[in-house]
Amino acid sequence: MHRMLIRTLTTACLAIILSSQFASAQLAKRLKAEPPERLAADALQNGNAVRGAILFADSQLACTTCHVAGGRDQLGPDLTRMNKQRSNVHLVESILYPSKAVEAGYSTTTVLTTSGRSYTGRVLSDTSDRLVLRETSEGRKRISIPRADVDEVVANKTSLMPDGLADKLKNRQQFLDVIRYMVELRDAAPTADLPQSKKRVELDPHIEGLVLLDRFHCANCHQNDLLQDTLAARQAPRLEWLSGRLDPNYIAQFIANPKKAKAGTAMPHVLASLPDEERTTTATEIAHYLSSKSDLRFKSEPVDATAGERGRKLFHSIGCVACHSPRDDNGRALLAESSVGLGQLRYSVSGLTAFLEDPLAARPSGHMPNMTLSHWEATDLANYLLTLSESRTPVAFEVDQKLAAAGERHFVKHRCNSCHDVPGLAPAGTSAFPSFATMKLSEGCLSGSAGTWPKFDVNEDEVRSLRETVAHFRKDGKLTRENQIQYSLKKLRCTSCHQRNGFGGVVDERDDYFTTANPNLGPQGRIPPPLTDVGAKLNRKWMREVLVSGKRIRPYVITRMPQHGAANVGHLVDLFQAQDELPKVDLPEITGREPLKKMRTAGLNLVSNDGLNCIACHTFQLKPAMTMPAVDLTEMHERLQ
Repeated sequence: MHRMLIRTLTTACLAIILSSQFASAQLAKRLKAEPPERLAADALQNGNAVRGAILFADSQLACTTCHVAGGRDQLGPDLTRMNKQRSNVHLVESILYPSKAVEAGYSTTTVLTTSGRSYTGRVLSDTSDRLVLRETSEGRKRISIPRADVDEVVANKTSLMPDGLADKLKNRQQFLDVIRYMVELRDAAPTADLPQSKKRVELDPHIEGLVLLDRFHCANCHQNDLLQDTLAARQAPRLEWLSGRLDPNYIAQFIANPKKAKAGTAMPHVLASLPDEERTTTATEIAHYLSSKSDLRFKSEPVDATAGERGRKLFHSIGCVACHSPRDDNGRALLAESSVGLGQLRYSVSGLTAFLEDPLAARPSGHMPNMTLSHWEATDLANYLLTLSESRTPVAFEVDQKLAAAGERHFVKHRCNSCHDVPGLAPAGTSAFPSFATMKLSEGCLSGSAGTWPKFDVNEDEVRSLRETVAHFRKDGKLTRENQIQYSLKKLRCTSCHQRNGFGGVVDERDDYFTTANPNLGPQGRIPPPLTDVGAKLNRKWMREVLVSGKRIRPYVITRMPQHGAANVGHLVDLFQAQDELPKVDLPEITGREPLKKMRTAGLNLVSNDGLNCIACHTFQLKPAMTMPAVDLTEMHERLQ
C-alpha cells in the first residue's frame, strides 16, 4: 500500500515537473503569438522592475555576461547607454526576434586564420595590423589576431543575442518583469565607463623620473638632497637569502653581464670596465663569496609537469599577469614589451617555492609582492615558471674559501655593498659621490660613455627623464600629498590594477585575465576597485587592514590583492586619509529611543524585498543573496566612513 502511494506521488510530481518544463519551453512561441505592442503596454503597467532586475542577473538567463552597465567592449550594448529612441516595442522584439533589427556593431563575425582556426564573435577593432574579437564562446575571451594571420572574414547577419531566450523564463509575468527592468535601464542616466573617474588628475611626468631614480637605486650612492619629504631608498635583494636557492653558476653569469642574463634588469653592469677574462674571474669569485654566506647548497630538482599545469592556471588568474606577460600554450610571451621580464629563472624548485611563499624575505622593498599563496600553490607556480626557462645540464659548484675571500674584496671594491646589505659587511655609504643637488648631469652614469662607474641599461628617454627630474627638484623640492601617493602607486605598480583620478587601471590587453567567480556581477565582480577618493570613503582601521593585513570583502574577485609589506605601504593610509575629501553632507541628527527604533526599522525595510531589495544581490548577516554574492551589507559600518 505504501509503495503504491509513493509510486503514485512520484508519478504525479514528475508529471508536474515535466508539464512545467514543457510550458516553459513553449513560452517564446506563445509570446510571439501576441502583438508586441500589447506585451510592451502590459510590461509598463504590470511588470515589476525589482523582480526583473533579479531575473536579469540570474545565471539561467545570463544577461549580465553580455550587458553590464559601465562595462567595456562587451558582447552586448550597455543598456543604460541605449538610444532613447528605442521604443518599448523594440525591447520586446529584441528578446523574441533578436536578429530582426541588430544594433550597429553587435552582429557576429567569423574569422578564419591561415592556420585553419576559426573564431566567432563581435569585432572590437580592425586595423591594418590586427583584428581584435570578443568571442561568443564560453569565457567571452578577447582574441587579438595579427592581420597577416587572417585568411577570411565573414560578416554574419545574426545577432549576438541568442534565440529562444524567453524559454528560460517560467511564465509571461517574468517576461513582463524583465522588459520593465530594461525600460528603466534605458531611461536611466548613462553610467560612467568603469573604472574611469569623474575627476582626472594628470600624472606628473617628474614622478616617472623619481620612480626611475628608485628603480636604479641611485640614492644608494648619491645622497638624495632634492626633496623636502624623504623617500625611502629601494633595498636591493638579500643575497644571503638567494644563496643555495639560486644556481651559483647563474649568479656568476649574471654578475659578469646582467643585461645579457636578464633583459630589462635594474642591476647595473658593475664590472663593465674590466677586460673580459678578468671580468669572468671576478664574477666567479664574487659568486663563491655569496655562496659562502649560507649553509644551503643549490641542488637541481626535476620539474613536475602536472603541478606545472596547475601553476599555469594560477599564473593567468590570480594577478601575476598584471605585471608579467601572459603566455600562450607554448609558453611564448604575448605582451613582452609592456611587461616585467622574468628572465631565465635558475632557482631550484624548492628555492623558487620558498621565494613565492614569502618574496619580502628576499626582496624587502615589496616590488615583488606576496600573492598570499599556500605552500602547494607556490609549488605549482614554481613548477610552471621553471618550465618557461631553457633546461640546462646542472654544473657542479663547490664553494672555494680562497675564491670567496677574493670575492669579498671585489664585492667591496666595486661597491656592491652600496645597494646590497650582507651580514658582517658595512654599507658603502654615499660620501664618495656627489649628491643629487651637486652632481653633473652629463657625467658618470648619465654620460652614456664607459668608465669606472656602473653601466646601467637605460635608454635615451629614461636618461632624459632622470636629468629633467633632478633639474626640476633642484628648483622646487616639494612634493604634494597627491604626488607622494602617485609615486608610491607607480613604483609598486599598483596602477597595473587600480585606477586613481583617471590614471592607471587595467589595460584592454590584460582585461580578460581579471576574472570572477560570479559573472553576474559584471566588471565590479572582477576589476579591482578604483582608488579615487578612497581615503574619504574607507575608515582608517579598515584601510590599514586591507593594505597591511590582506583584509578581503570581495571573495568573488579571482585576482588577489598583493601584500607589499607594512614598511612599504603603511604610509599610504595617512596620505589617503589626509588627501581625499568628498563634498560635505549635512545629516539629520536622530536622538531618542523611539526615533532610533523607527530609523532602524525603516532601514531594514529599505534593504529587504519590500523596499529596494538590496538583499537580492548583497550578502546580509552571512546569508547569501538570491542572485549573486555582492559585498556583505553588515560590514558597511566597519568599512565605510
